[in-house]
Amino acid sequence: MTMQAKITSIIYLLLLILQPIWLWLLPSPVGYQSAWLAGIFALPLLFPLLGILKGSLRKAIIGAYITTPHFMFAISEAWTLPDGRWLAITQIGLITYYWVLLIQRGRRRKAERAK
Repeated sequence: MTMQAKITSIIYLLLLILQPIWLWLLPSPVGYQSAWLAGIFALPLLFPLLGILKGSLRKAIIGAYITTPHFMFAISEAWTLPDGRWLAITQIGLITYYWVLLIQRGRRRKAERAK
């Protein structure tokens, strides 16, 4: 597994850990009272997890599609909730870095196939 694939796996695991913690730390009415909401938000992130940990680019791309609603939710929370803004910005940064690494991995793979 390449270094980019390892970093991608670590970022995805951080997103999986951050999502329930973030929803738990949000102030009410969305915050700690809704643990089931945190589970619902984190559940889709589990589907491609094994493939991502094995270094599969295809599963990592599926993971990128799954992180898109999380990205949109983080942007809206960063815009509207000052108390949870630092967690939202952390999630936005992690997701953006994940996407950039996937684009680089895809380009590198395409260049290797062209040789």
